[in-house]
Amino acid sequence: MKILFENWRKYINEISQSEISWFGDAFKELYDQPDLAFDDAWIRKNIGKKLGQGYSRRAFNIDSHPELVFKATERLELADGAYTNAEEKFWFNRYPDFFPRVWLTAEEIDPQEMQKQDPSTKYNSDWEMQEYVPWIIIDKVKVFDYDNTQEYYELLVKKFPAINKVYDLLRQAGVTEETLSFEGGLNPEIMLKAALGHRYYFRSIRQALRGVEDITSMEVEKKLSESFDMLSKDAGISKLYSMISETKMEITDIRPDNVGTDMATESKIIFLDINKFLHHARDYTKDST
Repeated sequence: MKILFENWRKYINEISQSEISWFGDAFKELYDQPDLAFDDAWIRKNIGKKLGQGYSRRAFNIDSHPELVFKATERLELADGAYTNAEEKFWFNRYPDFFPRVWLTAEEIDPQEMQKQDPSTKYNSDWEMQEYVPWIIIDKVKVFDYDNTQEYYELLVKKFPAINKVYDLLRQAGVTEETLSFEGGLNPEIMLKAALGHRYYFRSIRQALRGVEDITSMEVEKKLSESFDMLSKDAGISKLYSMISETKMEITDIRPDNVGTDMATESKIIFLDINKFLHHARDYTKDST
């Protein structure tokens, strides 16, 4: 384990046989028989139990390395799932402060081969411009309880100190504690999305100020300007903004069911899924340098 971690490359380009063997015999089998990645029964028996499933991918525990997760595509959604895996392979290790690290991936699959796996999928020549990876291994992430967002909100405030500064500013301006509470109209997620430039959420701050008795419109706009200035100067928010801008993720991807934290320190904001799908590929050209 120590040797692998010390020699971990920032960007994955090719995988040696020695690295494959470290993950276990099951992964050597996967390289020899790629179709096994579609067989849930084989994966559960040889790799680990199923952790969850989206429309195009499934996630499994890795019994031999419980700190890692195996994510594999659905056969009937191979194009979308393999495209998303390739996007995560490309981006995750470039932004380790916001994504789980990628340790191992399947070999790329040819677009026309995907149609053989899923004949119901209509082959599109645009696919030739993209990369496709049927499965990846990534760091396990501690997920938050979607029904209890307290821990999630507390981490946002800890990670981005400017959020608390804005709370103090609004409190001094007369905004009620009820509004500023995590259950109120200005929870930390709303603050963060406002800081990232989402007008809908910034409007929530304006509405909270307008609810203050006897405050003038000029004072509202002044406090809004001060709030935005505080948020824009937060180093963590600036890094997050740069990552979202480059990856073309959506600000709405910041939500408790798509954000967790690292297992080691429980101090990072880690996105579980890059949420990029094949139809997004026509919207931009990825810089492969």
